Amino acid sequence: MPHPPPAGGSGGRRRPRGLLLTYVLTVVLPALGVAILLMHVSASFSGSSDAGSPDRTSTTTTTAAFLVSLVVIVLAARTFGSIAVRFGQPRVIGEILAGIALGPSLLGLVPGAEEALFPERVTPYLDTLSQLGLVLFMFLVGAELDVHRLRGTAKITLVLGHAGIVIPGALAALLAVVLYPHYAPSGTGQLVFVLFFGLALSVTAFPVLARFLTDRNMQNSAVGTLALAAAAVADVTAWCLLAIVISIQGNDPWHSARTIGLSMLFVLVMVVFVRPALRRLMAARIPDSALLVALVCGALVAALTTELIGVHTIFGAFLFGAVLQHDSPRLHEVTQKLETFCLSLLLPVFFTQMGLEFRLFDIEWSAAMWGLCLTIIGVATLGKLGGSTVTLRMCGRPWREAATVGALTNCRGLTELVVLNVGLQLGILDLTLFTLLVIMAIVATVLTGPLVNILYREEPVPAPEPHVPAR
Repeated sequence: MPHPPPAGGSGGRRRPRGLLLTYVLTVVLPALGVAILLMHVSASFSGSSDAGSPDRTSTTTTTAAFLVSLVVIVLAARTFGSIAVRFGQPRVIGEILAGIALGPSLLGLVPGAEEALFPERVTPYLDTLSQLGLVLFMFLVGAELDVHRLRGTAKITLVLGHAGIVIPGALAALLAVVLYPHYAPSGTGQLVFVLFFGLALSVTAFPVLARFLTDRNMQNSAVGTLALAAAAVADVTAWCLLAIVISIQGNDPWHSARTIGLSMLFVLVMVVFVRPALRRLMAARIPDSALLVALVCGALVAALTTELIGVHTIFGAFLFGAVLQHDSPRLHEVTQKLETFCLSLLLPVFFTQMGLEFRLFDIEWSAAMWGLCLTIIGVATLGKLGGSTVTLRMCGRPWREAATVGALTNCRGLTELVVLNVGLQLGILDLTLFTLLVIMAIVATVLTGPLVNILYREEPVPAPEPHVPAR
């Protein structure tokens, strides 16, 4: 929700010239100083726990090291996110870069720093917290998917949303066939690798896109509404396809059939039984705190169910959020409380866990590797931006409007990272390809703002009708 302008001259639009310098001196530098100090404290904890101390002391030092790591993660995410906003980028870009900076790609260049800040005994706790954040975030993504956006443009939205999956997915699949012999981990079937790679290059970051449009006051424009609705269709399709890819990953036909069958049964139960129950729950006269607890528990149970089925926790959490009553006035008020906690604390941990796997300097950056990285970025951009643009142009929309929507749907952001993280966890991607795809996601998201600045023209506001005095 946009914040009201501060009181004062010019509606608060003009900022003091020294605001950025003041922010750096009063927030950034002290935060960095505290982070460096806490790193030394963490290192001393690590040394004391290795000296044969009792179990209770070891547990205490592990807890302290975990809390130190958590403080540094949150501070880094907030600082990098604020810097990204100052440069006109979504906050999530800064948070992603903060996670990468805390990993071996930057912090690992300082001898002993990464081991001191993220000792081995702490990383399992951070991983658990990041998975919790991922589940809750996917629940929030599902809760934000409002099918009412399709009203009036349902046909063109469905065409654009599915074209935004098929066209980039097909181009990426052709590239994946070439990459499979060289980059697929051993034991990964070609069909699974090709399907996953095609899916990874065709997703749109619906939550990041929604916030991008809101920040630029484009959420109610024809271009913004169409891009957001198409992203919703593409995301729903992508998660369904991802569930199918995961189900066939084991190369066991019986197991795959069982997983797909149980997944379809799960979807049926959610739509037929859970959805009406949630409608009654949303209308019940219970405190918002009790409603929030019920929704969080429901999302966790749904995530657990799909994990036991053999798909992934994110699919269950996403579907539980998607079947909520989106026109309920209470939904936004309740989920906003969870969203603040999730985005401010849990997701930065997820970005850091991803950053620990992102090894930029472990790759041999030869001319061929640079060429592959640029090829992946080019194929992803051509498929998503170009495919959406051509599709809308064939539907009769002007080139500038079509290209603007294409640039918006090319926003990858967090959704891309979620998909890539699943691929890495399941062994479908190796670390080299994972790193290249993360670079692609960052570049595509960073380019969204500048491309929209070039292409978008504000829609004319209709002139008010002349006032006729009452007789």
